[in-house]
Amino acid sequence: MSDHAPDAVVGLDVGGTKTNATVLVEGGVFLVGGMLEVPSRVTEGPAAAIEAIREVFAAALAQTGVARSSVAAVGLDTPGPASAAGVISSRGATNFAQPEWWGFDFRAAVEGALGLPVTYLNDGNAAALYAHEQQFGEAAAQHSSVAAIVGTGLGGGVIVDGEVVSDERTELPQAGRRAVVHLGDTDIAFIQPDDTASGPLGAFLSKPQNGIYALVWKVADEAQAKAHFSGGRLQMKLTQDGCVSPGFAIDPEDFFGARHEFVVAAGT
Repeated sequence: MSDHAPDAVVGLDVGGTKTNATVLVEGGVFLVGGMLEVPSRVTEGPAAAIEAIREVFAAALAQTGVARSSVAAVGLDTPGPASAAGVISSRGATNFAQPEWWGFDFRAAVEGALGLPVTYLNDGNAAALYAHEQQFGEAAAQHSSVAAIVGTGLGGGVIVDGEVVSDERTELPQAGRRAVVHLGDTDIAFIQPDDTASGPLGAFLSKPQNGIYALVWKVADEAQAKAHFSGGRLQMKLTQDGCVSPGFAIDPEDFFGARHEFVVAAGT
């Protein structure tokens, strides 16, 4: 395998007790038939956990006979909560209780330790994606699924049209987590605020409503859109308070209580 371009991917699954490794080569063939694992050492902190990853990475290459120069990238998963980029929650987590883990960029740390590109999913999403592709095969992109995963903790993932629905931290319109689902040309954001009793989302949730906080429209020219709504016969009040986007909104009080936001379309 070392006589041509790198074509192998090493998969690393970091759990609460064990870190597992496998090797995937061209054609979707896994070279590790059973469990290849070492103690994850996550309870000892980041340095020990990274050392365990180095150990199991080397063991995977030794067992399969794959040269390090043949490895193109590494796929990493860990327990959550963590961002889509592999940063552990600043509040910590069940498996990452020590303060040194809070806000730790796990993906970047593994990339630095191994000197290879690293892609990341949390373990629930990784397992859900694998199960989805095993179930639907080449038709995976035409199906959606939900998976529940039981391990050291309980997790899961949602797959829509063959793609993982992942969430990340947001500050718009207030601190919380946001997941975006892509349905054709429409993006739907689901927001779970940290505090459901205050802030714009808290106020929204305290009233009878239909579940839709805001509709966000793309515009080619923000200045022109602002002039259109605030000038002429419309004379609508514009605001950025409580926006879920970096754009602007028509004040709901000026539009029958409905929140419409406008943001410049990418590439315009």
